Amino acid sequence: MQRITDSETQGVFDRERRAPACTRETIMRNLTSSDLIRAGSALVLSAGILVGTTMTLAAMENAVPKIDVERRCHAAQHTNEKMLGAGSSSQTFEACLKDEKLARDAMERAWAELPASTKALCVQPKVFSASYIEWRECVEMVGHVKALKKR
Repeated sequence: MQRITDSETQGVFDRERRAPACTRETIMRNLTSSDLIRAGSALVLSAGILVGTTMTLAAMENAVPKIDVERRCHAAQHTNEKMLGAGSSSQTFEACLKDEKLARDAMERAWAELPASTKALCVQPKVFSASYIEWRECVEMVGHVKALKKR
């Protein structure tokens, strides 16, 4: 406690020095609706920047991004074994690796000619399942949709 002398009243007052309470309730009580709108707008803007940056990273690269297909194929093999039994997926891993390699080769051949917008839409290794097969299928579907729109 700190003792403060008030010269006008010639009295001595005891006052506690406390930091203001900073609780969620205090903060929410003191916020106005415009504060909440500004905070929400800032959050939406930040999320938009993050998503936009993530989407364009793959499009800016000069090569198809590298992904760990062995890990993906092991996961596929494990899922197969859980669903169908232990001996059912002896060739799943090798077949998965072969299919991923074929899809990667196709992506590499087409990469230079793909529009940046297609790359940004389809090739997002950190957003959804990283698979050359899925990326190739997405690129093909985008191509089909663009062709249909031209008709």
